[in-house]
Amino acid sequence: MTPAVTGKGGIQMHIGILIVSIGVMSVVLKGDSAAENLINSLKLAKCAVSLGGVDTLIVHAATMWGHHHSPEQRRAAGISDGLVRISVGIEDERDLIADFAQALEK
Repeated sequence: MTPAVTGKGGIQMHIGILIVSIGVMSVVLKGDSAAENLINSLKLAKCAVSLGGVDTLIVHAATMWGHHHSPEQRRAAGISDGLVRISVGIEDERDLIADFAQALEK
């Protein structure tokens, strides 16, 4: 069993399963600024406009598609303000787990 990390606002993620099992994932965080706080707190993952390459990248979906769609259109498409998409790169998984854990604690 992989340990869960509980962050601010009761956010709980099973970090190990997410990072070592799949390459791209979407996560919905609760709270108005939770996605922005996570992205700004990460040290290894880089905010990006595209999910490709060998580095771990993270995209705040509402920011990426907010210019082209109204809030109502985003909600209808399942794009909440807390939605982030993560593309896991080739960094050491222990470093990534530690990075996401510290970011979720903020």
